[in-house]
Amino acid sequence: LGRTALIVDALPGLDMAGLLPGEMLVWLETVANHARFAAQYERGRDAIAQALEIVERHGLRQHAYALHAHGASIALAAHDAAAAQDHLDAMRPVLDGGPQADQTHYWHFQAGLALLRGETARAVELARAAQDNSAEIGGPYRSAVHAMSLGQALLSAGETAAALERLDVALAQAQRIEAAMLAFTARLMRAAALLRLGRDV
Repeated sequence: LGRTALIVDALPGLDMAGLLPGEMLVWLETVANHARFAAQYERGRDAIAQALEIVERHGLRQHAYALHAHGASIALAAHDAAAAQDHLDAMRPVLDGGPQADQTHYWHFQAGLALLRGETARAVELARAAQDNSAEIGGPYRSAVHAMSLGQALLSAGETAAALERLDVALAQAQRIEAAMLAFTARLMRAAALLRLGRDV
C-alpha cells in the first residue's frame, strides 16, 4: 500500500490528454482502489466520477458495471448507504443476462449494504448466495472474499461458531494465494469471533 501511494501521490496532476480512453480508465481505477484501501474516500469518489464521465463521453458503456462496483465498494467502506445504493441501482440493468461472476459481485455488495443498514438476516442470505455462486465459478480470490463476507454477516447475526468456520476457510484460501490484505482482514474478524466464543485469540 505504501509503495502504491508513492506512485499515486507522485502523479496527482497526471495529464491524461495524451492517453487513450481505456488507459485513462485503468489509471483512475488504480487511484480509486488505492483510495479505498487508504481510507481516502473523497479521492476515490472523484476518480470514479471522472471515469464514469469518460465512459459516457466515449460510449464505453461496457466499463460502467465495473466502475459502479468500485464506487459501491468505496461507498460501503465510507459507510455511505445512499451512495452505495445508487451504484448498485446503476449496476442492476447491466446485470440481467451478464456473466455469473458479475452477478456474484452484485450480491456480495448487496450483502454489505444490508449489513450497513443493520439487516443482518438479509445480509446472511445475500452473502450465502454470493458464496454459493462463487463456488460454482471458481477462483481462489473470489472464493476467499465471499467466504469472509459470509463470515462477517454470520458474526453480525450472532452465529459466531458458523462465522468462525467461514473465516477459517477465507484465511486458508487467502494464505494459499498470498493475498496479504485479505488474510489480515480475515484474521481480525477471526479474532473477534474467538473472543465472542471465549477462546484464545
